[in-house]
Amino acid sequence: MSGPVPDLSHPDVPLRIAPLRDPVIDALGHDPRSTYVERFWLVILGPAAVLLLRLFADELDHRPDGYTTTLPEVCQSLGLRFKASSENVVVHALERLCVLGLARLEPGNTLLVRRSLPSLAARQLHRLPADLRDDHRRWLDAHPQQPDHARQRDRARRLAVALVEMGDELDVVERQLHRWGYHPALAHDAIRWARAARLGGAELAAAEAGPVHP
Repeated sequence: MSGPVPDLSHPDVPLRIAPLRDPVIDALGHDPRSTYVERFWLVILGPAAVLLLRLFADELDHRPDGYTTTLPEVCQSLGLRFKASSENVVVHALERLCVLGLARLEPGNTLLVRRSLPSLAARQLHRLPADLRDDHRRWLDAHPQQPDHARQRDRARRLAVALVEMGDELDVVERQLHRWGYHPALAHDAIRWARAARLGGAELAAAEAGPVHP
């Protein structure tokens, strides 16, 4: 469910913050605290929404399963005065995040928020000033879509771990990596990594010691 945020203006109304999981965006997207988000997403979201995403990212780093807060606490964390009104700037920012698919409100006042943001879509790029569009084009040139082997390996590993954490079986994850265009050797390495991550540190070290050469 997305759309208007319910009335959170009462100081005692709890708001549960939890991650909105997407294995592809989580692995390949941009951290809310990154230069990309500050430089390009800021125009689309506005400063309050970007600050919210950064606050949530900081908190979820320490409490990855989620945490409960209130609107006054959120305002205080951002250095804003709490205003018990539907015109509260934080409420508007939450609504903006929901409209753009970067957050989703669930029953029980649970807000699922993305830990990573995708690159801007074409329609969003058109909203940027001309100089920022040029900067974005230069950013893409400096970060080619075909990463080197080490980056492909790391991304495949992150995707595999994320899919396993969401409950997919290892053989299902490996087939999905193949569908996403990963070389079979990279997919196999990613599955070894995901299995090791699930088993623990010793196995993880063993997986790290065995580089793959597709």
